[in-house]
Amino acid sequence: MANLQQKYNAEDQGPDARPVLLTSVIFAVFLLLAALILIVILPKQASTIAAVALVLYLLVIGPFFGVYLIRRYRQNNMVRETFLTSSSIANVLHTVSDVPYFLLDPSDDGSVKLLNGELRRLIGTRTWTHNFPLRDLCYASARHICASAVCSRADILESFRDDYFQLFPGAASPEDEVKTGFAEPKDSRRNLQKAFFYAGWDQNMSMTIGQRNYLMHATPLKAHNRLYCLVWLDDVTEFVSLWTKNDREFPVLSYIVLDNLEELAQYVGINARAAANKIEVILSDWAAELHGILREYERDKYLLLFPKEYLENCIKSEFDILSRVQKTGVGDETPAVTVSIGMAATGANLQERERDARSALELALQRGGGQVVLRTKAGTLYFGGFTKPIEKSSATDMRVAGIELLRRIRQASNILIMGHRNPDYDAIASSIGMARLCMCANGGRSDNLRIVSDLSSRDLGLCVQQLTSFPEYDHLFISRDEAQEEVRTDTLLIICDVNNIPISEAPFLVDSVRNIAIIDHHTKAAEFKFKPNPEVILPEASSASELVASIFMQCPYTDMLRKEEANLLLAGIMLDTKNFVMSTSWQTLEVVQYLYKCNAHTSVANNLFNQSLNEIVVSGQLEQNARQYRGKYVLTWAQFPRELKPEDRVLAAKASDKLLSTQDALATFAIIQTTTGAVISGRSKGTVSVKLILEKLGGGGHFDQAGAQMRESELGKTASAVKDAIDQYENDVARSSK
Repeated sequence: MANLQQKYNAEDQGPDARPVLLTSVIFAVFLLLAALILIVILPKQASTIAAVALVLYLLVIGPFFGVYLIRRYRQNNMVRETFLTSSSIANVLHTVSDVPYFLLDPSDDGSVKLLNGELRRLIGTRTWTHNFPLRDLCYASARHICASAVCSRADILESFRDDYFQLFPGAASPEDEVKTGFAEPKDSRRNLQKAFFYAGWDQNMSMTIGQRNYLMHATPLKAHNRLYCLVWLDDVTEFVSLWTKNDREFPVLSYIVLDNLEELAQYVGINARAAANKIEVILSDWAAELHGILREYERDKYLLLFPKEYLENCIKSEFDILSRVQKTGVGDETPAVTVSIGMAATGANLQERERDARSALELALQRGGGQVVLRTKAGTLYFGGFTKPIEKSSATDMRVAGIELLRRIRQASNILIMGHRNPDYDAIASSIGMARLCMCANGGRSDNLRIVSDLSSRDLGLCVQQLTSFPEYDHLFISRDEAQEEVRTDTLLIICDVNNIPISEAPFLVDSVRNIAIIDHHTKAAEFKFKPNPEVILPEASSASELVASIFMQCPYTDMLRKEEANLLLAGIMLDTKNFVMSTSWQTLEVVQYLYKCNAHTSVANNLFNQSLNEIVVSGQLEQNARQYRGKYVLTWAQFPRELKPEDRVLAAKASDKLLSTQDALATFAIIQTTTGAVISGRSKGTVSVKLILEKLGGGGHFDQAGAQMRESELGKTASAVKDAIDQYENDVARSSK
């Protein structure tokens, strides 16, 4: 505002006549002396000399007086125009001396025509008439102020709309223009914009004068067929200061859990209490750095509260507390101790914040642990997850989930079961196993039960062939197009082998059904918009087939699983464990033992994996194109001028599995590219998280097994996207290890 004062102080008193008069006197004296000298020298030419001097005087001084008169005329005309256009509103607000306002002409990028006494005092000028650009007064555009003014008068909005579009041809509607001022601020450091956003005010209508903050209000005026805007200022300095202080001291609530200490103590033999004490010291030091308080509310579980002003430092360091804990030595060549943190900087009160923090902790554990899930008003952020989770015992979880699931099954009028698109043996087998559980719970009834799947799937056809001796399966399988007709008021939807709803077989069912259960072994992709019950998401499990078999083991119907169904569940486990090589825990082997008791056998299940000649050709091309990247990654690809097929995902998975035996390869990625998109399969030996890499491409999975699907139709762009995701992952790991 100081620049504005300097710029227009010269105009406060109007055009200055003193330079013109001084120039006139000096020039007149000069001409008089010159004329006297010439008359003395040439007395006979005195009259001629006097006439010439007079003419010269008028020729030189005339333009000075002309410029002066023109400036005076313009000043008087501006005053007259201001009176004509604002006299009525000025009369209304004349007695309101403490409300600063100005009159805006929105044409020609906006010019300020009138300042009232209070605003003149604030910016340090004396004259009340001006004609200077709006940008010298505030950062708001004339178009936005005009749109705000027009929208403020909803009763006469249409009468001003034409004037608005005449001033700003081709512009967005006034309503759309105003909406831009209510968007989330991109720069989190600008407290004024943040305060306006959370107060529900238009950020583009903010103004700062000196140390004071103002909210501009505008209303339209029309005079002499021209649109003007009267803008008055509301001092919100105290609110902004209070909000900034409150935002800075806002308590962030966190739940912290040592998520694998018990497992390390049980299976590795470390001194759990000594390790816990070391980690508690590290957590206490971290809490002190954040000026927070740390309390252990249960064994190896902590509650942390700290001011929000320190949260930005945590984000910048990508929560280095994760690496500080992992570096804690608990034994030679022992897996690192990890912590899972659920943190919330949301909610209007501590109760809501506690609920969000608890939900964030659950999500962190469902994603495999060893990471931070932070909930903010802008969304959910994830940090860490670079260590492979240790398998945990889940018998109790399965028992509780089984009891709740059976209760929900008996209460439902009908049941729909579905897996993911392009179903594999795990999705199909877990759905069939869940269908048998539903029949058992309902006394053998199957007429109220349907499995939603891709009826054209080759794998589904092979599985159905195994069930031809059971008439209850004749009507069980329906397409996604038929599924909507099966929805009732109390329908139960059971989702198997997928928790990323958009890639499920029929995503629209989630919006149509209120009662939903999820049984999955993939890392949780994101928070649900609904509350599944039960929600069984265990990334440490090998497959969804293992989870379904575990539920059978813990329920009253242990002996009612048929041999053919058990063989399919065994095939699902074999697929996801690569014949018990990957992600195979003692719980997995315990489930396999149970399936063997149900007369399943690996030799029978293995028959489902026989390859066709086309699959052998594709596999050969994938092996031939293998290339090394960054020394420890192996990438391969195959390209075909056709649409994606359901078996492409399986072929890519088999290729990445086979390449994992390559020397020095820590992770492999196989790409099958078609004209309609690409499938990507990633595998790891346990030191690289292919899950985090493929999550950057919209995919997901486990730490050492993951997949993604892209709509990109060019192989070069798909391969570049995979390499970029690997590079980002390596950069993230490098930062977290500092």
